[in-house]
Amino acid sequence: MYDRCRSAAIYFCALWLCLSGILAPAVYPSEKDLVKTQVHQVGRDSEDQYVVFLRNSETARLLPIWIGPCEAMAIWRKLKNETFPRPFTHDLFHNVLEEAGVRLKSIVIDELRPLEEGGMGSTYFAVLTLQGPDGTTFKMDARPSDSMALAVRMGLPVHVVRGIIESHGIPENEAPPKPAAPRKTPRYF
Repeated sequence: MYDRCRSAAIYFCALWLCLSGILAPAVYPSEKDLVKTQVHQVGRDSEDQYVVFLRNSETARLLPIWIGPCEAMAIWRKLKNETFPRPFTHDLFHNVLEEAGVRLKSIVIDELRPLEEGGMGSTYFAVLTLQGPDGTTFKMDARPSDSMALAVRMGLPVHVVRGIIESHGIPENEAPPKPAAPRKTPRYF
């Protein structure tokens, strides 16, 4: 029975990887181009938008990344060590990876792109590096919010391309006041 469950978990993980956008871009930043950060805090800003601050301890810079309410709650609950009787989505994915023998080796926020030509705003992109049970390493495109939710569950740092944190990060001593905690029940449209 255990082997059948393990096979199903591996199949589910492989299927999810195939359906989720799979492989990351071919150009990947070198390790010297990356800055190690940790998820520092999450909350709501003055406009009631959800924001995560990644912190680099060497440069004392914070990188604010705005995310959705569900991902904010997933990160916040883990940072507060809240436990629940049933797994949430990111907990489930973490459990599936473990059961399938797949290791999440690194998380990299590697790109910031404008939302649309001439429009306002931009979005971050992330890449997960995973290692299969046979030792094969592969990279997957991911949303930074999901990546950060996995990082806090697995105790992993989030690496950021140096140019991104230098141009979009803020000095820790100039950071806005600590954001308000996420709502227990997020507001939707």
